Amino acid sequence: MSNLVRLDAKVFERSDDSDGVIGDAIAAAVGDVDGYIEAQRPAGREDAAVKEIAERLVAAGRLEEALDWAERTDVRTFERENIASLKVDILDRLGRAEAAQTVRWSIFATSLSPDVLAEYLGRLPEVARGEARQRAIAAARGHRDLHRALQLLADLAPDVAAELVHRRLAEIRVRPTSRCGLSATVWRKLTR
Repeated sequence: MSNLVRLDAKVFERSDDSDGVIGDAIAAAVGDVDGYIEAQRPAGREDAAVKEIAERLVAAGRLEEALDWAERTDVRTFERENIASLKVDILDRLGRAEAAQTVRWSIFATSLSPDVLAEYLGRLPEVARGEARQRAIAAARGHRDLHRALQLLADLAPDVAAELVHRRLAEIRVRPTSRCGLSATVWRKLTR
């Protein structure tokens, strides 16, 4: 659908629509990304809608603008990981593989996500994977969330996970449903 209608944010400044819901709906219906952005401003929701705005810009093929939105610093902390994943996608689409890998690693180093690590390693040349895997093990070893680190290391390097359990035993929380705060699956892997 072509954008035959250009939305004006002033149209949506009504006392009974203070959240801009009508503006959002109309802008979305006609595929007007700029109208959607403008509908966020009067409602004061622009910073809360960063991800949605960037996604709409990606869908419209406006990748550089989407990247600008994804790189904004006024994003709420809990949204940053989702936006970082979107930023990786945008960078990949722009052909900026090295920058995408840098962000991918940053996401991994924070989350210790095995899926993000697999994606990161899968995009490296075969000869670089061993060194990157050792770097991932080192990142997990020093990660502040011991439980998350142990879950990753149980698969990646069980011997390192066992050593980490012994070294940081005092930090392991005991929960009645598991042994030493570890999931039953991780516990079995470590005690084989």
